[in-house]
Amino acid sequence: MSDLVESFGGLFKGKHYNLFGEGERHGSWEATWGKKDNGDSEFKRYVTIALTPLSETPGVVGYTLELWSGADNGVRYVRRLMSQFAGISEKDFFKPPLCESIRQSLKSVISSTDFLTEGDLTDIRVRESHKMMLQAKG
Repeated sequence: MSDLVESFGGLFKGKHYNLFGEGERHGSWEATWGKKDNGDSEFKRYVTIALTPLSETPGVVGYTLELWSGADNGVRYVRRLMSQFAGISEKDFFKPPLCESIRQSLKSVISSTDFLTEGDLTDIRVRESHKMMLQAKG
């Protein structure tokens, strides 16, 4: 699936995103691009492409492709599913009009991610939540 990284990775050029990593995670293949805010802030933005097989049955072909937007500051985070393409075959990823539709959606996700701020960080990391509970009890 590194073909997806090659095909769509160019959309991140000039936007200061770097490929953080790609690989299998929770049953999906994922590629994540991210960037850190300027200055001393721990605020990071990221965009993820996730590709999940619809079935593990031999001979059954089809995938769901998801585009995620997110940000975190080490304590709080936000992660949003921005776009989803279900029931597509691997050979169709690079054929118009699907390829162009994915490309346009990814551009939109990148733009939306660039507008995330610390105020959008609504969820708290488990380790921080656990620390807060312990402090409240003590």
